[in-house]
Amino acid sequence: MLNIIMISILILSTSTISIFSFLQKGPIFSIMYYMSSREERKLLKTKNRYYFIGRIFLIASIILIIVLLQELSIIGSVTKYIIFISILLSIYAIIVYRKLEIERMESKKI
Repeated sequence: MLNIIMISILILSTSTISIFSFLQKGPIFSIMYYMSSREERKLLKTKNRYYFIGRIFLIASIILIIVLLQELSIIGSVTKYIIFISILLSIYAIIVYRKLEIERMESKKI
């Protein structure tokens, strides 16, 4: 029962972060944003970064919904699929974040 409550709270949290990111409201939930100075934070608040964070948290909430359905025994074991989706999400995050950082560094040079 405790697992179900914790997973539900995580789903609510990740969904909320995703919604606010797609609406381009609030801070960007990334390490680079929190380690930057106030001036750099303003430069980091771009549509592409908000949408990137929104997509990451949306997929994370979908993964958590699948885990919750598995915990509630509504669906069978989907552990292999969750691991596969998580690996794809990690690869996507690395590639897109690297692209965003290259764009940021190039815009600083100008």
